[in-house]
Amino acid sequence: MKYRSGFTLIEVIIYLALFSILIGGALVSAYSLIESNERNQTKAIVQNEGAFVLAKIDWALSGIQSVDQPPFGGSGALLQVTKYGGGTIKISLSSPNIEIQRGIATSTILNNSNVEITNLLFTHEYPGGGNNPQSVKARFTVTARTATGATFTEEFFTVKYIRR
Repeated sequence: MKYRSGFTLIEVIIYLALFSILIGGALVSAYSLIESNERNQTKAIVQNEGAFVLAKIDWALSGIQSVDQPPFGGSGALLQVTKYGGGTIKISLSSPNIEIQRGIATSTILNNSNVEITNLLFTHEYPGGGNNPQSVKARFTVTARTATGATFTEEFFTVKYIRR
């Protein structure tokens, strides 16, 4: 009796099942890598936008003569300062954007359209009285969405001491 070489039907089904499991695992891994990459890109955008806005707030508070808004001991969503030489700078929230205005010029939006700025709060105070200098604290939240709709949110905070 001659035996034919080849695969039986059961062997073919087993090989197809193993191949399907391998391909399924590869697809799941690829999807999670792509999803992770989107989250990391969104996180980087949020951190870059927050750092940029913090730098603009720091710039606005450098070389100033006075803090006009918020009043001393108060807080609010508007920062208005007078620079030496009489120029004014205003930073305010016009949801979902943060805007800066120099003098009477038109306001400029600081953040990019892919992010939303919320919870902007400036606080003007003496941090402990006595010989400690005045300070202005700024706090805000930056939120962005991935392409798949997931959100990433981070809160930013800075303190600038006013030296005269």
